[in-house]
Amino acid sequence: MQFTELQKQELSSYQQVIQTAFREVDDSLVDQKNTKVQLEASGRQLAAPQEYARLAQLRFDNGIHRLPGGLDANRTLF
Repeated sequence: MQFTELQKQELSSYQQVIQTAFREVDDSLVDQKNTKVQLEASGRQLAAPQEYARLAQLRFDNGIHRLPGGLDANRTLF
């Protein structure tokens, strides 16, 4: 089957459009993964001081630690 020059150009243009679409989808998937990683890291950054405050409160409640430690732990949350 013989292709005219115009058909060859159209095919080349179509291939470029398809390659661009795949590249854009790949870029979006990478961005989505990076966003997920950042959100997970932010969640861990929030969870660590909350756990510190919870443990400090438990130590205070059980007479193991004095109050200022618990206050310091709560202050890290803000």
